[in-house]
Amino acid sequence: MRYKKRRHAAVNKNEQKVLRRGREAQGGSPLGEIYPGVSRLTLKLRFLSQRQEVVSEQTRDYGPADAVDFSCACPGSCGVGKFDLTEMIQTRIAAHEPSAEVNMPCKAESFGSPAPCGYSLQCGIEVRYSIPDPAAPFSA
Repeated sequence: MRYKKRRHAAVNKNEQKVLRRGREAQGGSPLGEIYPGVSRLTLKLRFLSQRQEVVSEQTRDYGPADAVDFSCACPGSCGVGKFDLTEMIQTRIAAHEPSAEVNMPCKAESFGSPAPCGYSLQCGIEVRYSIPDPAAPFSA
């Protein structure tokens, strides 16, 4: 007897379970554990194409109990590019900055070409601190 391939390329239940477990395993430490003085962290992500057109926008909100992941995949033609915001966020929190703007180009090569991908990420970082800035002047 001859069996036919699945006609629909939809994800089956087993594949969904594997993906879900992978996401759970990737989930990092809670925000409050990594940065105890931060009560809320908001990332506004805007992906831009080579022509500086907005491809996609996301907003990520993290509270003290939320597992954090500061990386995101490039939606460009490279297919493997990643933007890692961990270092940028660490720098801003160490400087006790309430907000910052970061621009990052994708450094991965385009599929089938040695040229860079050309996509970029504009990221707005907003940090709310539970501990006041130690460098701020005291006001009574």
